[in-house]
Amino acid sequence: MPTVLIVEDNLALADAVAEVLRSIGYSTLVAHDGDAALSEVERSRPEVAIVDLELPTIGGLEVARRLREGYGDQMKLIANTAWPDTAETHSKTAEAGFDDVLIKPTSIYQILKAIQHGGTRTTR
Repeated sequence: MPTVLIVEDNLALADAVAEVLRSIGYSTLVAHDGDAALSEVERSRPEVAIVDLELPTIGGLEVARRLREGYGDQMKLIANTAWPDTAETHSKTAEAGFDDVLIKPTSIYQILKAIQHGGTRTTR
């Protein structure tokens, strides 16, 4: 199973998602801001990153842009956001390089589906 980086500034939520994913066999990493996410990716090279869009230091859209610039399509990027489920949200996340977008509140089943199957990016 792939290693999953959870990038979320809500510590309890990040830890809960990581714990559930670990309980079913995934290796997990957690970062609580954009800078930490970029450092963790450089250090650990996870196969999947689930990224909140509203993060301290560097926002999730910019994190995705930098990861795509640095690592291309080596990693599946999933946005996890409380932004409204609108065409604008989907367009902004796709343009930043996300493969998929989940709208909070997100169930573990939605997260698993995105990790295992995900969407296909058509916009860069």
